Amino acid sequence: MIAIRRILVPLDIDPSVNSALHIDMPNVAALKYGCEFAGRLGAELHILHVVEDITELEDCTHEAEREEAGILNKLKIEPPAGGGKLVRVIRKGRPFVEIIAYAREQAVDLIIMGTHGRKSLPHLLIGSETENTVRKAPCPVLVVRHPEHEFVLP
Repeated sequence: MIAIRRILVPLDIDPSVNSALHIDMPNVAALKYGCEFAGRLGAELHILHVVEDITELEDCTHEAEREEAGILNKLKIEPPAGGGKLVRVIRKGRPFVEIIAYAREQAVDLIIMGTHGRKSLPHLLIGSETENTVRKAPCPVLVVRHPEHEFVLP
């Protein structure tokens, strides 16, 4: 059996003022899966947000951290039960490149992400950042499509 000790959930968060009203549902679904898996497995949950525009990083960092905390509070999601810890990270660069690099650096055992981010076209089966992550990740990737596959406790 494969031990899952670290789970990575990359989030595509819009740091604009109105973003709290427009939370991307595939990201929310992936976060719910990540929290539930981490809690049941006693794993660490790593939440990663990648800022693409380097000039926006300093302005965006604090806003993105508040936005991530706001999403967790809004969904009433606590750090993983069973001793797992919650790690929040913001990096700059191309999302799939940073997701893969972070997964390697932290020896992530599972990546859970939504089918699409903010910039993806909804009619596509899967967004380009998600597709690139699936193709190049050093570990298994669980792709969650919302709302067809919301996490439901048995």
